[in-house]
Amino acid sequence: MLIDVAVLVLAQGPPTGPVPIDGAAWGAFVSVAGMVKWVCIVVVLAGLMTIGTLLMVDNRLTDQYGTSIQAILIKVVAGLLLVALAAQVAELFAS
Repeated sequence: MLIDVAVLVLAQGPPTGPVPIDGAAWGAFVSVAGMVKWVCIVVVLAGLMTIGTLLMVDNRLTDQYGTSIQAILIKVVAGLLLVALAAQVAELFAS
């Protein structure tokens, strides 16, 4: 059974070109990607506001954890920059 499928796939040869994407499917994909983008923006803003609140409360109380909170903030901002530049970074490795 599996060999028959393999022979059938090999007999077809290489694909001749990309399959065009249906317009409705592409529109749905763009819509979902837009919603995901907005959810990510809201999560990022909430995270940055939370980190800012942690820094403010820590500074007001004892300034005991300020350096670790700042380290978290640096990691978050570095991650955001990496995500923002993901297409350019992927392009570097693709060529």
